[in-house]
Amino acid sequence: MKRIGLILIIVCVASSLFCSLLVQANPPTNVTLKYDIATHQLSVTITHPVIDQTTHYIITVEIKKNNETIHTETYTEQPVADTFTYTYIVNATTNDSLEVTATCNRGGLRSAQLIVGDSNTTNKSTPGFEVAVLLCLALPIALFKRRKET
Repeated sequence: MKRIGLILIIVCVASSLFCSLLVQANPPTNVTLKYDIATHQLSVTITHPVIDQTTHYIITVEIKKNNETIHTETYTEQPVADTFTYTYIVNATTNDSLEVTATCNRGGLRSAQLIVGDSNTTNKSTPGFEVAVLLCLALPIALFKRRKET
């Protein structure tokens, strides 16, 4: 019985440490794309609220055209602590698909897609990020309930 209690404590501590790492990591909350066909400028507006943009930031921005990576930019900090815009020169024509993925240096990413000539941007977040946080919180509770039942 003491061994089960020790295992439960170890699992709870490990889950808590894992959860604290997940809480520090957050994907960008929004990525918006705008393409100017006349100047070939792709504007990528990223919302990624942080406390210190020199230690927690968007580390990479990957640009795909028609599902093929055409540019990846790596950063060592983000310009401001909330919403900012990067501009890239991208040669695209009407009906080309542009997809941009912004990745946080502490984990998590968000993508947005734009069809050139269309004004709608489609956002996609990291699949499973929210599920990982939920499981991290639910595991210690389930183990504690199970121990009470035995």
